[in-house]
Amino acid sequence: MPWGPSTKLFYYNSAMLKKVGATPADLNTWSGVLEVARKMKQQGVSKYPISWSWAQAEALICDYAQVLGAFGGSFTDDGGKLDVNNAAGVEALTWMKKTLDEGLSNPGSTTFLEDDVSKSMAQGGHGVLAELGLDVPRSERPEHLQDRRRERRASHPGGTDG
Repeated sequence: MPWGPSTKLFYYNSAMLKKVGATPADLNTWSGVLEVARKMKQQGVSKYPISWSWAQAEALICDYAQVLGAFGGSFTDDGGKLDVNNAAGVEALTWMKKTLDEGLSNPGSTTFLEDDVSKSMAQGGHGVLAELGLDVPRSERPEHLQDRRRERRASHPGGTDG
C-alpha cells in the first residue's frame, strides 16, 4: 500500500540526447524512447540507456501502470473486473520485456527500487528513466550529484504512436 501521495516522473539526460542528435520531442512516445535508447547504445553513449525500478514491489506495478495506460489499457474491464490479459495489457508487458531483451534497459532493473535508479541516473549511467517523485530529494544529496545538472523532467511518453 502506498504510504504517501506521489507520482512517477520521467527524466532524461539532456547531454546524452544531444550527443545522439535527439530532442525532448523524440521522447513523446514509448516508440520514440526506444529509438533514442537504441541510438545511445549503438553510439556508445550509454551501455544501458534506460533504467527502471522493477523489483517485486510496488515500484514494478507503478511502471507497468504507466506503460499500460500509454498503450490504451487499464486494469479493469467496463464491468470493473480485473482484466490485464488483453491486447493492451500484453502489448505493454511485451514492450517492457523488449527493453530488456534488446539490452536497452539495465538488467539490474528487475531488482532495482527507486533509490537504485535515482543513484544510477545521478551518476550519469542512464539516458532516460521513470522514478517516483519522492526520490528526487534523495538524488540531490552530494554523493548522488555527479551529473544532476544535465537531467530534465518531462511528461511520460504516450503509446507507440502518441
